[in-house]
Amino acid sequence: MKFKFILVCALFSLSLPLVSCNKSSDEDVAGSVLSVSGAKSSVFSAILISSGKSDMPVRPGSPLGMYVSLYLAQQNTLGVISALEGIDSQIRLARADSITEDETFSLLQEYGTILQVNIIDTLNRSIHREDALNKYTLALKQMNMRMQQKRTELDQKLKDTGEKRSGERKEVRDMERSVKSALREKDYATAGPKQQELALLEVALAETESKEKQTKKVLDIVKDLLEVGEERLEAITKNREILIAGLQIVNVPGIEELGIVIEE
Repeated sequence: MKFKFILVCALFSLSLPLVSCNKSSDEDVAGSVLSVSGAKSSVFSAILISSGKSDMPVRPGSPLGMYVSLYLAQQNTLGVISALEGIDSQIRLARADSITEDETFSLLQEYGTILQVNIIDTLNRSIHREDALNKYTLALKQMNMRMQQKRTELDQKLKDTGEKRSGERKEVRDMERSVKSALREKDYATAGPKQQELALLEVALAETESKEKQTKKVLDIVKDLLEVGEERLEAITKNREILIAGLQIVNVPGIEELGIVIEE
């Protein structure tokens, strides 16, 4: 009897919160206040996950959030971008030769364009002949300086490539002697690896010799164009007044006796 009394009291005490919740819910509806069920939903979801009855995959959201918070809290932490910078450096090194060649050919094209200018026609089309001649002379001087710098650069490059080619050729000769010696002594275990090394050295030597030939060809073109540019600049400088005045000298027999042509 005592046990039944305790059971009734327990049931009655459990029913009081339910009645209170229903009453407050009715009051909220009457007062147009929305009820909040997020806490109960979270508890229910936690029970499902802990019991293993949920189909949702369990993810380490809480530890990840803690790690992210700690990382963001450390304001002195620097972002690591060394891998990306390494890739960019390798790309720049791989494209260094092609970039240099493109710059050289662009310079040659620009220089050729200036040398192909018809000075007489350009001055005749200009309103101010002296200003036009000054601008062209300045542009030609600057291009001559750039071409002279390029010539010096190519001379040094050709010298360095020649030294590299000489060193690689010596390595090839030494390796050839080693291979022949190993074959003569029938040491095939040594001759095989050395033959592979010899093939790699020959490939490197062929590449260096090709670069040397290409550099020499470009250097010859630069020298030829630079000679034309310097001669043109000297001719313009010494005949400046005649070009500005728009006069021309006709080369006919007996012109030397008039004293208007000076040969140097």
